[in-house]
Amino acid sequence: MFGVGGNRQLRLNIARPKPLPKEPMPIIVFIHSGGWRNVPDYKAYYHYTFAKEGYFSVNIEYRLSEEAAFPAQIHDCKAAIRWLRAKAEKHHTNPSQIGVWGRSAGGPRRSSRLC
Repeated sequence: MFGVGGNRQLRLNIARPKPLPKEPMPIIVFIHSGGWRNVPDYKAYYHYTFAKEGYFSVNIEYRLSEEAAFPAQIHDCKAAIRWLRAKAEKHHTNPSQIGVWGRSAGGPRRSSRLC
């Protein structure tokens, strides 16, 4: 859990390489599509590929528009970034190397404001 949105715990799914590299890992955050309204079936698959390449990869959860009005979804995504920075030492990551990507609602136009 990285935070609470409204009355709900917000979670993230982490994938990391095995074994861990000697240097702190860069972080890649994937924000799923769905127009802030739904969660597509494929959302959990992308980030495993990056972990195999040496990245600490995260798929984050945010409140959907039925739960909270926009821009609550952006606030949830920002909370995930803050959590990742705060937990960098624990997870052996580099908080100054965070990349954010996604599709549709999670795409660069919106998520580029997060870091």
